Amino acid sequence: MSKYGYPSHLVSNAEKGKNWILKYCKAAYKEYNSQTGKIFYGNRFNYATIRDYAMGTQSISKYKKMLDVSESANDSWLNIDWSVLPIVPRFRRLALSKVTKRSYNVVCTPIDTMSEQEITRHKKEQEIKIKTREQLATQDPMLSKTPILMREDGEPEDMEELELMMAFTYKHKMAEQMEEIISSVLHLNGYDEIRKQIIQDCFDYGVCGIREFVDNGRIKVRKVYPENIVTSYARRRDFADVQHVGEITLMSIADIKSMAGSDLSEEQYVDIAERYINKYNNPSAVPPQRGIGADYETFKIPVLDMEFFSVNNLDVESRIDKRGNKITRVYKKAKKRKSNNYSTTSYKVVYKAMWILDTEYLFNYGLQTNMKRKKTSLTDTTLSYHLFAPEFNDMRASSIMEQVIPIADSIQLNWFKLQNAIATSRPKGIQIALDAIENIPLGGGGTEMTPKDVLDLFNKKGTLVYRYLDPSGNPSPYKPIEEIENGLGRDVVTYFNLIKENIQLIRDITGVNEYVDGSTVDPKTLSNVTRLAEEASTNSLYGIVEADRFLLEAIADDIVVRAQDLKKQGLLSKAYSKTLGVETIKYLGQQDSFSAREFGIKLEDRPDDIQKERLLQMASQYAMNGLIDLEDMVLIENTDNLKKAQYILAYRYKKRKKEKQQEAMMQQQSNAQVQQQSAAQAAQMQQQVEMQKQQFEIQMAQLKGELQMQLETLKSELKAKSE
Repeated sequence: MSKYGYPSHLVSNAEKGKNWILKYCKAAYKEYNSQTGKIFYGNRFNYATIRDYAMGTQSISKYKKMLDVSESANDSWLNIDWSVLPIVPRFRRLALSKVTKRSYNVVCTPIDTMSEQEITRHKKEQEIKIKTREQLATQDPMLSKTPILMREDGEPEDMEELELMMAFTYKHKMAEQMEEIISSVLHLNGYDEIRKQIIQDCFDYGVCGIREFVDNGRIKVRKVYPENIVTSYARRRDFADVQHVGEITLMSIADIKSMAGSDLSEEQYVDIAERYINKYNNPSAVPPQRGIGADYETFKIPVLDMEFFSVNNLDVESRIDKRGNKITRVYKKAKKRKSNNYSTTSYKVVYKAMWILDTEYLFNYGLQTNMKRKKTSLTDTTLSYHLFAPEFNDMRASSIMEQVIPIADSIQLNWFKLQNAIATSRPKGIQIALDAIENIPLGGGGTEMTPKDVLDLFNKKGTLVYRYLDPSGNPSPYKPIEEIENGLGRDVVTYFNLIKENIQLIRDITGVNEYVDGSTVDPKTLSNVTRLAEEASTNSLYGIVEADRFLLEAIADDIVVRAQDLKKQGLLSKAYSKTLGVETIKYLGQQDSFSAREFGIKLEDRPDDIQKERLLQMASQYAMNGLIDLEDMVLIENTDNLKKAQYILAYRYKKRKKEKQQEAMMQQQSNAQVQQQSAAQAAQMQQQVEMQKQQFEIQMAQLKGELQMQLETLKSELKAKSE
C-alpha cells in the first residue's frame, strides 16, 4: 500500500466496488493536500486575489498601510482619490482581444486504410480522365468533349490543378461530414464563449481546462474552473501523465438527493448536514424537518467529482469448434477455466465517483460510461478532462497576471503619492522686505504710505514704491518684493516618471506595445517596424495561444470518438437531426463503416484582416489586368486558409497568364497568315496584270498586223485602179 493509502489496481474486477473506490478518493484527496505546489484547488484563495487585480477591484487597505495612513485619519492623505487606477485591466483587455481574434479551421483527415485507398482511387481516376482528355485533344478536339471525359463542376482541368486540389481543396466525403459534426457540437455548446473564458483563465492563472462528456445522447463541452480542480502529481504541461482528475464543487443537499437517489438514506442526509453546520454560509443548526422539501436541503456541501484510471482484466477463450473453425470469446467477468484454452488480457478503464468530503458517503460511482476508445488502441482510454499550463513546473503554474501584480502595486502607490504631492503643493508667493516699504513719504505735509498701501498699489497698478536707502543712509542690497515659485516640486515629476516606467514594464510583459494598442503610433512608421512589433506581441502571448490551440484540438479529437460511438449506438442522427441537415443524416445513415474510420485532427490558422486585405489587393490588381476572373476572386475571398488562398491565386494567375500568352501567339500567327495571304494575293494580282498586259500587247500586235495587211490591200487596189 502506498503512503497515501491507495488501493491496489491488481485486484479482480469484482473487488473494485464501493469501498475500493472510496478508498481511492480519500487517498487522492490526501495526496493532493500533501503537495506543496500552488495550483488548482489549493491555490483558490490566491486565484480570487489575482482576479481582483485583473478586474481592477483589488483592496486598497494594504496601500494605506504602506503609506502609514489609518482608515479614520483626518489628514491630507484623505483629500486624494483612493480609487484603483484601471491601467492593468486595460492592458489585459487588449491582450485577451489579440488572442481571441485569432481563429482556426478544424481540419479532419481520414487516416485509416479504407479512406486512404478511396482517396488514392479518386486521384487515379482523375489522372486517367485528364490524360485521356489531353491525348485525344491532340488528335481530334471533338473526341475530348465526349460526356464521359467532360470536366464536371469541382473537377480539375489539368494535372497541376489536380495536385493543388489534392493538397489543399480536396476533401473526403466522410471527412466533410465529420467536420460538420465537430462544428455543430461546438456551436451547440457555445464554444466561442467557453474559449474566451479559458483564455482569461490562462492569462490570469496560468492554467485552463475543458471537460467533455455525453449526456442524454448529446456531446457536452464545458469549461472547468481551475480553483475547483484536484489532480495527481503531474510533470507534463498537458497533464497527460495524471492518474486522476476531479472537481470540488459546492452542491446543495437537494442536488445530491437528485443524483444519489437511493444510495443515501434520509438519516445520512441529516448527518451530512450536521457535519457542515456553520461552514460555507450554512446555518448553525439543522432544522428538525425531515423528508422532501426539508429546510436542510439548502445546505451547501463540498463534493469531489472524481475520475481515475485503473486496469481491468478480460478472460479470452480460443478454441476450435466441431467444424474446424477458430472461435474467440471474451468474458468481462472471470470464468472458471476448464482447459488451457483461456488467457487473460488487460485493458485500461476509467472509474468515476462523487465523494462528499471528509465523510464515508459516496454516490454515482462505478465504471465510467461511454469510455473513449480509438479504433487503433481499443485497450486504451482517456479522461474527460483536458488541462494545459504553458509555464508549468513541479505543480506550479506561472501566469502573466501574477507577473504584473507587483508592477500594479507600484503604479498604485506612486499614483497615491503623486496625488498627495499635488494636493500639498503651494501656489506661487512673494517675499517682502518690510524695511524697504515702511514709512515711505508722499511729499509735503508729512504724509507717509504704510506697507499695506504699497502692496495695494503694487497689486493693482504694478507700481512699486520703496525706500532705496536703509536707515543708515546706505543703499539696501535687498529687493523690496521677490516672487517665490513654489508650485509642483520635483516629487511630482519623480512619481509621474515612475508610473510611466511601470506602464512600460507592463507593455513588455503582456506584449501590448504601442503598435498593438494604437496609442502613440507615428503614421510615418515603416510597415516592417509595425510587423516586428506585432511579432513581439505574439511571442509574449504565445503560451496562451498554445493553450487555446491545444484545448480546441483535443476537444475536436474527442468529439470524433464520441460521435462514432453515438453513431454505433444509433443516437447520433436522433440527437443532431436538426443541426446537421437532412442530407448529412441521410449520408451517415448509409455509411455503416463510419464508426470504424479513424480521423486525424489538426488546426489551420485563418488569415487575419490585414492578410486578407493584402491578398485581395493583389488579386484585384491581377483582375484589372485580366489575369484572373470574377469566379477566382470569389473563391479566394471565401477561402479561410491563407496558404490555400495564396496557392489558388498563384495557380489561377499562372493559368490565365498562360492562356493570355497562347491567345497572343495565336493572334500573331493569325496576323502572319493574313499578311501571307495578302502578299500572295498581291503577287497573284501582279501576275494577272502582267498576263493581261502581255495579252493586250499580243492583241495590239495582231490588230496592227491586220491593219497593215488591210492597208497594203487598199494600196494594191488603189494602184490597180490608178493604172
